[in-house]
Amino acid sequence: AATAAAAGGVSQAPPPPPSSSTDDGTDDGSGSNPLCLLLSASSDSTVRVWDVNSGVQLQCLRVPGAHIHCMAAATTTVDPHGPVIRVVVGDLAGRLTRWQLRGNGDILSCVTSTETHGDTILDVVLVPPENKQCATAGADWQAAVWGEGQEPVAMLHGHDDVVLSVAASPNGQMLATACADGKGRLWRTNDGTLLHVLESSSRRALWCVAFAPDGDGRVVATGGDDGTARIWDTATGQELLVVVRHQSAVYGVALSPDDSAGPRFVATASNDGWVAQASADKDEGSFGGHRMCLRKPFHRTRVVRVVISPNGEFIAAASFDGTASLHFVSQSHLPPK
Repeated sequence: AATAAAAGGVSQAPPPPPSSSTDDGTDDGSGSNPLCLLLSASSDSTVRVWDVNSGVQLQCLRVPGAHIHCMAAATTTVDPHGPVIRVVVGDLAGRLTRWQLRGNGDILSCVTSTETHGDTILDVVLVPPENKQCATAGADWQAAVWGEGQEPVAMLHGHDDVVLSVAASPNGQMLATACADGKGRLWRTNDGTLLHVLESSSRRALWCVAFAPDGDGRVVATGGDDGTARIWDTATGQELLVVVRHQSAVYGVALSPDDSAGPRFVATASNDGWVAQASADKDEGSFGGHRMCLRKPFHRTRVVRVVISPNGEFIAAASFDGTASLHFVSQSHLPPK
């Protein structure tokens, strides 16, 4: 039980279009009782769906015999009964399992694919805007884009070590990978063309990568074995700034949406057991100076994943201690400019 979340993650299902939900979450399909959902995945072969407002578990999805290592979730369509949420997990055997859920957590469908990687799937992301495709990062040094079939749509060739993380731009046109060879890479989604290589002076392993959930993917964040989170310009591949310095490796990184209240910020999860928040000044839509804030010991041991809600109001994190935590962001905690 102590390792229940060792390979787990947390993901927040973005709200559907304004016509079918309120600002604070996902409609349950009845036209009332809006839900804000948090999903957590664990090496105990389960994905759990939670109502953030009440803390109640709505659903437990199981993949018998699978050691789940990563998960992604996103709202895709709205049917007469409410929003539909796609969930995909990757396991130690290199398999993908996918569900479609209603906004209240009810299961619509479940499909387990055959082996997609020759080793553990270390990360998975759904590709916007339709979220029908997903991209995977593997311990077999491979990254790939998958449709709804068994064969990859595109392969991302050129990694020189284990691929630890993958992220998709909000418009789905670009992917980013983080690799144990110390480099981040930017790719064109539709054909796997390498666009830029992101390389810092530390040259130590990159554990995680993330785009902001809105905009056109102009910036991407990485977290590394050197304890830093860095912001990069995706048009040039150039490093813009270092926003966080932990005492140990950064395993998770997330960027807040640009239209959230207050300054855009970066959240990080670290091997040192801390979750940090660093704000970044907005200067004509770009990242400027930064201010560290909110270092809180959420967990007893390493924190491996962090996400920010689409409205920028809370941070969720997953840890090796078998728990997922939720922290509501207060802009009053941000120091003055």
